[in-house]
Amino acid sequence: MTLTGRLLERPPHLKLLGQPGSGKNAAINAAMQLFPESAYIEIDAASNAYLVYGGESLQHRAVILTEMDSMPRSDTNFASFFRTLMDKGRAVYRVTVEGQQGETRKGTSVLVEGPIAFITTGIKDLDSQAQSRMLTLNIDDDPERVKLVSKMQGRRRSGDVKPADTDRMRSLQRYLELCGPFTVVVPFWDTVIDLMPQTFFTSVRQNRDSEHLLACIETFAILYHVQRRRDDRDRIVAGIDDYEKAAALLDSLFRSVSADGVTEADRDAYEAVQRLHVSHPEGVSNAMLAKELRRTRSTISIRMRRLNEKGLVKNSSIKKHEYQWSIASDLPDESGLPAAESVRNKYGDRDVGNTTNIRTTSIPQAAGVFDSSPPYPRPALHETAADDVLEV
Repeated sequence: MTLTGRLLERPPHLKLLGQPGSGKNAAINAAMQLFPESAYIEIDAASNAYLVYGGESLQHRAVILTEMDSMPRSDTNFASFFRTLMDKGRAVYRVTVEGQQGETRKGTSVLVEGPIAFITTGIKDLDSQAQSRMLTLNIDDDPERVKLVSKMQGRRRSGDVKPADTDRMRSLQRYLELCGPFTVVVPFWDTVIDLMPQTFFTSVRQNRDSEHLLACIETFAILYHVQRRRDDRDRIVAGIDDYEKAAALLDSLFRSVSADGVTEADRDAYEAVQRLHVSHPEGVSNAMLAKELRRTRSTISIRMRRLNEKGLVKNSSIKKHEYQWSIASDLPDESGLPAAESVRNKYGDRDVGNTTNIRTTSIPQAAGVFDSSPPYPRPALHETAADDVLEV
């Protein structure tokens, strides 16, 4: 969704968080196979100023930093520039350069045009300024999932896994590139906000999280744009069907947001402390929790550190690297996103872009790329995948 959202004027941003070997980059690599290379820039390692001086167009592309270690430190000028690029879709980088033949240094400016969709991975949280601009997806470390991945690795190495046919999906994304960028209107957005629990609005960070939900709704509308109507300003009109899909995708993330960032995995650890503390009133160790939850000690350590930082558990041990956990305060309540049916009932029977409203207007011609024959705009035949595009 983040990669497709690059075609919006305000794309979403995503961070995949998990233990080493949990499959963060494998997930990104699998998604990248569904997109043409024109959709993204993948950076394994680079200097901070590469995005300024690298010479590659960033407009409506995803910037993928495969490791958060490549992120600029939050206290640098480039970090400020990068946050502005994420927020506003364009940023000016100002530097001084040497003058010619002994002249004094002089200032110059480089305008970098976006917008970009930013994706990265890591094993720990970013600084608060960068963190608040991104949705965080925690990679599941369930032992059953680890076992399934190990089995699949064996099948893949022996050649028993048939490669996925990704040509049609890449054709679809190329088609969307040729149609875009897109502007989407969500007419029922105020209704969604009114139905959200009050706990969502106890933090100003919610303003940014709401934007990610909005971007996800808009992205689904892009994927279904042929089945959506257009308004008199030629904007795609999103349907409540699009919200329903977005809510299903993001509900668990918003439950965590409503509970001050406490994830489902954190809740499991908290409840395990409660259970074990009954028989171990002196305190619960990480080893006990690892055995109870069937997780590694490193995974438990990360979860308990988060709970401790939020003041939900406390460590009574005075020894370094020894832990005797007990409950310090109650878990915050969590609330999910409003049900799509509730949005339909409150918004009423108004004309929105649901799947039943098949579009009747063709997309305007863009530099001769399309003809105007409804219902599908046709990419020019210099695109070798044109027939596959139309079939998709």
